[in-house]
Amino acid sequence: MDKQHIAELIEKHLDGTASPAEYQQLLDWYRSVEHTEIHWPETEKQFDIRVDRILTNILSQDRHKKAPHLFQRKSFLIPTISIAAAAILVLLLVTNLFNKDQIKDTVLAEATTIILPGGNKAILTLSDGSVIDLTDSLHSYNNNREDGLKIYTNQGELTFNSSDYSTLSSNNLNTLSTPRGGQYMVNLPDGSKVWLNAESSLSFPNTFNPNERRVTLNGEAYFDIAKNKKAPFIVSVDDMQIEVLGTKFNVDAYKDSPRISTTLVEGSVKVSQGMQNIVLEPNQQSSWDKRSKKFSIQDIDTKLSTAWKNGYFIFENTNIKTIMSQLSRWYDIEVEYLGDISKKEYTGSILKRSTIQEVLNMLELTGTIEFKITGRRVSVMP
Repeated sequence: MDKQHIAELIEKHLDGTASPAEYQQLLDWYRSVEHTEIHWPETEKQFDIRVDRILTNILSQDRHKKAPHLFQRKSFLIPTISIAAAAILVLLLVTNLFNKDQIKDTVLAEATTIILPGGNKAILTLSDGSVIDLTDSLHSYNNNREDGLKIYTNQGELTFNSSDYSTLSSNNLNTLSTPRGGQYMVNLPDGSKVWLNAESSLSFPNTFNPNERRVTLNGEAYFDIAKNKKAPFIVSVDDMQIEVLGTKFNVDAYKDSPRISTTLVEGSVKVSQGMQNIVLEPNQQSSWDKRSKKFSIQDIDTKLSTAWKNGYFIFENTNIKTIMSQLSRWYDIEVEYLGDISKKEYTGSILKRSTIQEVLNMLELTGTIEFKITGRRVSVMP
């Protein structure tokens, strides 16, 4: 679908004249593309802003009617959203489409500071103890190293290179760490790519052993592994191992989470914990329960687990504590709960480029929850 037709569908969506078929066409397009890979020409920056904003508010279909939706089409608003709230939501959509830098808070009027989203931030600790801040967008580090190792960064992407890999040791480990509110991607020496989510770290060698490729993960990462039948790729997470030859998968292993989840997008992985091990097929997710010490497997839409890498949060019948846990890492905020909110679940998608005020405003417009921002602390109330 060309951009002109997309623009026409979005305009119709905004003014409420889209037919059911046109609305479905817009939804199908929205779900079928990786929106972070869309690059609008410089002359269409204003349209780019409009697309960014409207994509934040194009809802997934009402497949889960029991869960309050974050974003609802005007003619399909659920009962928990009042007509007045719906009108405010539409107003927010229209004003924010054209005022990307002017955030008009409605239900969060007490917040005095705009809390911006995270970005490409990381610290690289080299095997020799050197520490490099990778927050800057473009740098080249070589430091006249005797081993010839060269390190490049470009807009959130880290690359290792060497004129002679025989001089490098697989025993020398580097660690890439992202803070709260940070993310980064690294091209590993074997050609594999790893995207690190916020508050995560990955340890890897200057060059891999010819018999195996081993890294250690804390937090969450998405892996796109280069195939090498002679050297399996192994991800160590706590006492767990995830072994692959060449595949794409996501690992969620935050220390404060009660489980470790591995989601397979493509290929095959073997997940092992002590004497227990399972093999995943594409579109399956394994969960290791840290308390019961048992595995479980379920079929899953992999977009739910990998959306963060593509610039989105996607929630599907997700409880508010899980949502706020993800938001707290990306926006570097503290969260407190005042009252019983345990039964509240939500379905919808959010652009990670949104401010925290925009995200919480949209949650509040469901009429099921309230927030108060004090500095970088967010209070959640029923």
